[in-house]
Amino acid sequence: MIFLGFLAYAEVASLLFSLSNSQRAVLLAINTTATGIILLLERRMRDSRDMGQSESWAWWRATFGAIRDWLPCFLIILAYREAALFSAPRPLDPLNGIFEGWDIDLLGNAWVASIRSEASPWLDNYLEFTYLLCYPVVPLGFAVVFLQSRRLDAEARERDADRFWTGVLSALVSCYALFPLFPLTTPRLLFHDVAIADSHFVLRRLNVWLLSQFAGSGGVFPSGHVAGATAVALSVWQSSRRWGAVFVVIALST
Repeated sequence: MIFLGFLAYAEVASLLFSLSNSQRAVLLAINTTATGIILLLERRMRDSRDMGQSESWAWWRATFGAIRDWLPCFLIILAYREAALFSAPRPLDPLNGIFEGWDIDLLGNAWVASIRSEASPWLDNYLEFTYLLCYPVVPLGFAVVFLQSRRLDAEARERDADRFWTGVLSALVSCYALFPLFPLTTPRLLFHDVAIADSHFVLRRLNVWLLSQFAGSGGVFPSGHVAGATAVALSVWQSSRRWGAVFVVIALST
């Protein structure tokens, strides 16, 4: 339901923002297809429940359930790409100045600068690595929840999956929905941030390459990366304190 709400939001936004007719047509076709898949899976899940506990229907329920549970990993990518269509960064917008001031106050602090200097290059590489984890952190987090609940009955597993995705999707699509309201320019473009040639910064170059290939040019506050990592950490914490602690560290590092 959360994701269907975002798809409806994207369709309304496509009429309010300056998209081309071809973009609107592609958006409508993709969203209609995604909506159909979601509703079909829900219908099959209900049918498999109504047919009792026979072995054949139990297999179908497990199959449809697994598809339904993992589908949001792909839907999140779709939501991010659609949100980027409505983000028109304006480098001279006052919002950029506000966030730039925060960066200067934080990173220009003598204590922070001293720590960065003493811990380099290990701290740099660690932070680049945790930023790289922003992409697999969602499926990895769900994999932990999925494996933790494998000994439970089908209904309990579905409840765990629903609890995880309710938190994560709520956090992510809320950020994506704010893209049109925050005409921010991402720091790597605003400050012409390029990959460092030093061999110690392989992860840096990889991160910049991924962003240049797949990320939009606009930014949003709150950060989708941070919101997603935090929601995953809190959701995993409910299933496993040990693994939850690992994901909390990743979220804080992000």
